[in-house]
Amino acid sequence: MLKKTVRSALPIAMIFTLGSAGAAETRTIAATELIAGFSQLNNSEEGRHVLAENLNTSIAINNDASDAQRARAVSDNTIAALIGSMSNGLLVANALGPKMYDIFSAHNSINAATYSATTFSQNFADLFSQVNALIQADSSFAKNYYANGSANGNPAMPATGISLPAGGVYNVYDLAYNPSEENRNTVGNSRPVQVAPDRIDSFSALDFFGVETDTAVAILPTVKANASFPSGHSAFGFASTLLFAEMVPERFQEFLLRGSEYGNSRITLGVHYALDVIGARIMTTYALAQMLNNNPDYLGQNISSMLGSPVTTTSDFQGLISAAQTDLRTLLEQGCQSTIAECSAADRAQRQAAATQNKADYLYRMTYGLAPVGPTDLAPVVPEGAEVLIASRFPYLSAEQRRDVLATTEIESGHALDNGSGWARLNLYAAADGYGAFNGNVSITMDASQGGFSAYDSWGNDIAGNGNFVKNGSGILELTGNNSFSGTTTVAGGALIVNGYHGNSAVMIEDGAWLGGSGTVGALSVQSGAVVAPGNSIGTLHVTKNVTFESGSTYAVEVAADGRSDLIQSTGAALLNGGNIAVSLENSGNLLRQSEVRSLLGKQYSILTAQQGISGQFDSVQPDYLFLGTTLSYHPDRITLNVGRNATAFADVAQTSNERALAMAADTLAAGNPVYESILTSSTPGEARLVYRQLSGQIHADIAAAQINDSRYLRDALNERLRQSEGLTRSSDIKVNEGGAWAQFLGAWDHASGDANATGYQASTYGILMGLDSTYAETWQLGMSTGYTRTSLDGGYGANANSDNYHLGVYGGKQLGDLSLRAGSTYTWHRIDTSRSVNYGPQSATPDAKYSARTQQVFAEAGYSLKAADVKLEPFANLAYINFQNNGINEDGGAAALHGDKQHTDATVSTLGLRADTQVQTVMLRGELGWQHQYSDLDRGTSLMFSGSSSAFVVDSVPVSRDGAVLKASAELAVSQDATLSLGYGGLLSQNHQDNRINAGFIWRF
Repeated sequence: MLKKTVRSALPIAMIFTLGSAGAAETRTIAATELIAGFSQLNNSEEGRHVLAENLNTSIAINNDASDAQRARAVSDNTIAALIGSMSNGLLVANALGPKMYDIFSAHNSINAATYSATTFSQNFADLFSQVNALIQADSSFAKNYYANGSANGNPAMPATGISLPAGGVYNVYDLAYNPSEENRNTVGNSRPVQVAPDRIDSFSALDFFGVETDTAVAILPTVKANASFPSGHSAFGFASTLLFAEMVPERFQEFLLRGSEYGNSRITLGVHYALDVIGARIMTTYALAQMLNNNPDYLGQNISSMLGSPVTTTSDFQGLISAAQTDLRTLLEQGCQSTIAECSAADRAQRQAAATQNKADYLYRMTYGLAPVGPTDLAPVVPEGAEVLIASRFPYLSAEQRRDVLATTEIESGHALDNGSGWARLNLYAAADGYGAFNGNVSITMDASQGGFSAYDSWGNDIAGNGNFVKNGSGILELTGNNSFSGTTTVAGGALIVNGYHGNSAVMIEDGAWLGGSGTVGALSVQSGAVVAPGNSIGTLHVTKNVTFESGSTYAVEVAADGRSDLIQSTGAALLNGGNIAVSLENSGNLLRQSEVRSLLGKQYSILTAQQGISGQFDSVQPDYLFLGTTLSYHPDRITLNVGRNATAFADVAQTSNERALAMAADTLAAGNPVYESILTSSTPGEARLVYRQLSGQIHADIAAAQINDSRYLRDALNERLRQSEGLTRSSDIKVNEGGAWAQFLGAWDHASGDANATGYQASTYGILMGLDSTYAETWQLGMSTGYTRTSLDGGYGANANSDNYHLGVYGGKQLGDLSLRAGSTYTWHRIDTSRSVNYGPQSATPDAKYSARTQQVFAEAGYSLKAADVKLEPFANLAYINFQNNGINEDGGAAALHGDKQHTDATVSTLGLRADTQVQTVMLRGELGWQHQYSDLDRGTSLMFSGSSSAFVVDSVPVSRDGAVLKASAELAVSQDATLSLGYGGLLSQNHQDNRINAGFIWRF
């Protein structure tokens, strides 16, 4: 284990000292000269003070680091992970957030033994490899040059093509800190652990691969021959995280913070100073901007990787980053099965809670609190091409506007390493929060159809200035800062949401635009066609001056049953030149999960207050709900909204008897009943009718109707067995009028077509019926039957039922010449399970019930046998009475659960028809055609009521058809003298029901 740890650290002395003797590349010289002020720090009192702060601050960071910071520092230092991440970024990819990091890490890997890496995309690998190779080439040259004037660490081979500024010297740290000869760095610019070894704490933690690593053994001794300024590790961290930020701008600040933390980890270890990290950030930011702008000095370059492998850079960095971005976003979106913005929302609350601290940490690490060495009040300077760094973050801004964002968010001038070019002052973290000031006329256009930040964006800076701001386009912009901006704000399109302070700016909302949020604005003017909707749901919009509503404007008020409502609260006056109040209800969650809720009825809501008085009135107030009525009460300094029932009864919008019955019962529920309150929020008649159907409990009527319909399968089976025993076959191999045992396997499928009142259903029944009969007194055939079947029924709106059915019956028949008389009675016990899925709006419930029921029937039939050639015909008449009765229904499942008392449904059915039978060798073929007729009431209804209600309502299933056609066909095969196999089909075709069944039977005579 120790061997692996040491091996992972060994390359530190080599990997950041790559370089060649002689002239440096133009690009490298340009990047290196950005931090040339470092060489002059010993020349002034201010500079020497900064150097002293630099050492003390760095030691303090090391000494005061938390366990978490130390663990991160050891992990970030892992050399195999660092080298592998040069091509796949895995070491810093955790800024993607938990979910997306899991997706990313599943498609990227690093081999701890070989330092090799795999990644999901060649474009991505090429981008990271080439950018990091260029960045490390610059960093390595700068290290050696500022340490001893060389390009490769050997002072005998000085770099050419570059020179120090006036008064500049090499090896500034050693001159300032005077490390002992024993500890000093062999190249120059000794590190903190070499300058003050007794003041640097060492510690142990797990590295990236989970290996316990002691910094005193595996890290600190490895830096002896590698100069401190600037930090090479930090250059990787800044470059890789900025690349991620460009490609996943939804996590822009998270990646910038990760880069900042990575650099800070180098100070935590005691191997770098604050100035080292600052220098790395400046050089890296510059170089990456050059690449993103396709600076020719960075295109088609032959360079070496950190381990010396040849690398040729692309001829088009813009094209390469675009291709890599497409590959990365495709990977993440496919893994998330959503947009990146939606996927990123998982840790939103955590990020928002830490936003202020993160912003402060990033700002602190830009200077580490080191005192300035020059004037701090110079005008902002935005380097040429720097706006490309925030192009993906602000796709709706022009290049010049992005430059304004950078200019209004950069840090003050005069800090160490600020050479006046502006690269040292760019605060990209703050820039990601939008403008820092509106110093002139700022007009932005957000096109929501483009998606992403163009559809919705949030600016979190404290915006200053006295210019004018215009928000155009269909997108939504949110302002969350504490703004001192004193110019005018015009919302000409889309929406502006103010959740911070914007109270020094007069805000005008124009036709087609709207204003929301729970912050503060100055004077508020709402023009015709404009909308004000306070809050982000319910909230208060504060106005520091006057509020004006013009005719045709809309104040969208959201209210809640607990007494909360939207409110415009003005310290000035309110002038109402008309306008409309549009009332809506806050999504109060799932009421059906509660036993009692607060009622909207009788509530009074304060929706507008003005300390200096209210003049005029709104033109109208209109709720978006069928059953609620609203009025306004005007007072000198406030307006109150009153909510109550209007004259529309629930049943007024019903169109069917089922809907009407449910609606009338629901209307008798008390205010505060969850069902009642949920119906109140219906917006349209169609929505209300959907609610009625969802709540109706039709499944209970459906399963009762299905049991009555399915009773015919039992009487058909017994009648068929009696006919078999009557000797309707001519085969001498089958004995006539002999008793026996029999069994029939049953499979049936029923379909009930819905009508205007009831939703249709599908049912299936499977099982087995068995019996035993014998001949008595020569002319009587008597028997008993039993069986088990299971019925599964799928109703409308996610309702279903299952019934376990246990059957017992008696039957008998007698022949009087060619006349056959048959009769029987059956009794069926049912164990019924029902489940309903109630879903409308935010409401949902899954009421279920378990209850018992039984079905009784008696039937009689007469048939007369006619012989015609080889066919035997039998006209017949059948009459049956069926009675279904449940033992009470009690659903569980909250307020939507229904209850019903013990109740019964009966039916009388007759069938007239003709049967035909013929024998073909050992096969008996049978057919039947009949007319079925239903007597009395065709409705199949069940009486139910809501919990706590005494008002019952009847919900009907699909009505049975008065008349229908019966079709049957079967074949029987005599397999021996005492055994018969049979296969049959039976069907019932009517206007509302289509039933089909297949049965297979076996008869054994003894």
